[in-house]
Amino acid sequence: MAIAFGSQAVAQEKRAEVIHFLTATSESAAIGEFAKAFKERGGTWVDSAVAGGSTAKTLAINRITGGTPPAAAMFNLGPEFTELAQNGLLRNLDDIAKANDWRGKLPQALVDAAQLDGHFYVVPTALNGQNFIWYNKALLAATGAAEPKTWQELFGVMDKVKAAGKIPFAVAGQKNWVTQIFWAVLLAEGGRDVYLRVMTKHDEAAVRSPEFRKAVETFVRLAGYIDPGSSGRNWNDTANLVITGKAAFMQMGTWARGEFNAAGQKPDVDYGCTILGLDQAISSRAAFSFIQNCRIRRRPTLRNS
Repeated sequence: MAIAFGSQAVAQEKRAEVIHFLTATSESAAIGEFAKAFKERGGTWVDSAVAGGSTAKTLAINRITGGTPPAAAMFNLGPEFTELAQNGLLRNLDDIAKANDWRGKLPQALVDAAQLDGHFYVVPTALNGQNFIWYNKALLAATGAAEPKTWQELFGVMDKVKAAGKIPFAVAGQKNWVTQIFWAVLLAEGGRDVYLRVMTKHDEAAVRSPEFRKAVETFVRLAGYIDPGSSGRNWNDTANLVITGKAAFMQMGTWARGEFNAAGQKPDVDYGCTILGLDQAISSRAAFSFIQNCRIRRRPTLRNS
């Protein structure tokens, strides 16, 4: 995630309206730290929180293109960011980047993502892993099952949860979260090579491969373990189902940890998290370490998540 600054709104340096989608309990606390720091420096923070990343992004784009931009808006980087920058609708941040040595201090992946044609247009604010499975420890113990290590093992555990009358697999039923589940399945079931060929090269041969077919079949099979109330549900409401023991598992990124902790949950006591198909996801020359996501017994170093 990153924050982009409207090209016109920066003139009002002491007052900043910020459009963002951090509305969950833990997320509100996080954006609150930005507001606190801004206020301590003499600014007036105008919080425009909008539930749902797609809704917030659409609002921000409409405001920017309509000539009434906020001072800043939060985005998941994508083609919309590129189009806004190319049309001169975002502030060039090269001066700030140089003064704070972004090139020297930030990981190269973030430096690349925050730039367009060699110029900075956004402030990177978060780097997360996406392919984690979160679960309720007590509910898992009640089934008598061990933590699954693969998606295929997960089905066996979920069969027991389903028989006990609980929700086996809670899903945040919005398009972006459902898509994220498929990415996690593809990485684990298809393997890193197929995942990268599909996601970065749009390789037709990879899409027609047996590995990709296996990922699709696994993804489709998950539908039999999802509750009817999943459609349109927010991710934090989905996390609450796991927190309260109404559901056993959910798939979500590393930011979910904040929601569990905000509810007073303790890692490895009340909740756990794991990466299914970990061996498939790990690069032999891994370059990124996940630290303190939750206390995973095998702490992985991952290149791609």
